Amino acid sequence: MADDWRITENLPAVALSDGWYWYLAVAVQAERVLSGSEGDVRRRADALLLVLALRQVVRAAELARATGSERGSAILTDALERFDSLLPGARSARDALEHFDDYLRGVGDAQQPRVPRRARKPDEDLARAWRARFVATEGSYAVVVGDVTIDVAAARQAADHLLMAIQRAGNALDGHR
Repeated sequence: MADDWRITENLPAVALSDGWYWYLAVAVQAERVLSGSEGDVRRRADALLLVLALRQVVRAAELARATGSERGSAILTDALERFDSLLPGARSARDALEHFDDYLRGVGDAQQPRVPRRARKPDEDLARAWRARFVATEGSYAVVVGDVTIDVAAARQAADHLLMAIQRAGNALDGHR
């Protein structure tokens, strides 16, 4: 890489590059989960990692939207809205997994949203409701966190659409059709 190439001056391209890596993480995890055998605990671990990686694809799209062209920003705004409609609550699920220590005590932000953090008291019912669960049926697998269900196959498809939107937004920045 040339010394004069600057990350901060090429953020839409960096967002695409990093978004691609996070998309690959989603795709790899989805493949592992969907091809795994029942009872294999690694399947659960892969599903949790998929939810965390999924959020990073969204963040790459948000970065590209914030730093790209007006046309690219419009493309990504539409794509992010579509993503949210396909996987409502994905961010909340990621937050609960990322901050599992708070959520297992029942003191997570989504569990007690109107209570200041320092004033929150452990709550067993909230802890149980927000503990990650896994639902496997013939040909599908889902992670359930709180009231959010993330179907693994749908998550991969939503990540795919979002990555393609980042690519289209990059093309708009470059003047491609």
